Amino acid sequence: LAEDMSILDGNLPQTLGAYFNWMWRTCSIIVMSLIVSPFIVVPMIPLFFFYRTISKRYLPGTRDLRRLDAAARSPIFSHFGETINGIATVRATGQQDRFFDTIVVKLTAQMEAYYLSNTAPRWLSLRLSLLGASLVGCVSLVAIAFHKSMAAGTVGLALSYSMRLTDTLGQWNRESADLETQLVSVERVSQYVSDIPREAALRIEDRKPPRDWPGRGTLELSNICIRYRAGLDLVLRNLSLVVPGGSRVGVIGR
Repeated sequence: LAEDMSILDGNLPQTLGAYFNWMWRTCSIIVMSLIVSPFIVVPMIPLFFFYRTISKRYLPGTRDLRRLDAAARSPIFSHFGETINGIATVRATGQQDRFFDTIVVKLTAQMEAYYLSNTAPRWLSLRLSLLGASLVGCVSLVAIAFHKSMAAGTVGLALSYSMRLTDTLGQWNRESADLETQLVSVERVSQYVSDIPREAALRIEDRKPPRDWPGRGTLELSNICIRYRAGLDLVLRNLSLVVPGGSRVGVIGR
């Protein structure tokens, strides 16, 4: 969760500010364009329709890719840390090739999601560029059709705002996508905080031992079953033993 916390502390506030900044710019350009020439609304209506359609396809896909990238990155660091801590055992047992193949498989799975999450903005940029060129072309056709009633300066200003509008919409969409993908980090941190079962309290009031405990050094275990975590096989099954007080016991194993 180190990268997720870094995104929450640094990237997410900046992306949120940039999102509202570009949204304000988009609204300002639309208002100014309509003031300069109400005819611009004609090509704007299909433009926003196609823009909305592209956004519906782009945002869910890039959000899921970000989630896959974040989920595939954690096993890499976990496996790397375990390998470093047990490097002596890995070399002693001759398991270097197996550990290498495992990390390559994990890296390949992560790079697939990372590559697709970086190529998705290029997919969006191409389609927004096509929409921008279509908008400029429509504005030009409208200016030609109504050339008698529109001044040359008005036409130039309308073309200028139409070109700026497509760039601003593209940037706003990118910031929106970045915001949604970074909110995946919020989802992961929230899941880590709320969904993972908590351990028992350090002190349980109704199970406090007496003040003179331990009166004897005897240790008794009765039918103990233990696993490392939920979902794994038991490593100790129905273990029962008694260690008399004053004896010395050695525990071998993990």
